[in-house]
Amino acid sequence: EELSSITGKKRTEDVIKAALEFAPLVVMKSGAEGCVLGRGKEIIPIPAEKVTPLDTTGAGDSFAAAILYGLMLDFPLALCGRLANRIASRIVMVEGCDYSGIDREDVLSILREA
Repeated sequence: EELSSITGKKRTEDVIKAALEFAPLVVMKSGAEGCVLGRGKEIIPIPAEKVTPLDTTGAGDSFAAAILYGLMLDFPLALCGRLANRIASRIVMVEGCDYSGIDREDVLSILREA
């Protein structure tokens, strides 16, 4: 909604394209739908991992941290999005932003699947 408001566009692809006119990289979370990443001419939708959320505390920050982690390690953009969706989907299944309550290997398995 926020990026749509900034760009004046409604359709996801139009929003991303418009945002890419003023930013070299765009990451748009879309809740239960997942996220869309854009860089240059590349637009990559990443579906969400379906889970039953308990508490959304820390999900956005975890998502952002995973995107930045992947970018710092020069992961492909799609992998950054999948990793971000994975960590966010796992942190919403525990109460509070409690990383000890999630399976580290499950989160990192997304890197082996790449």
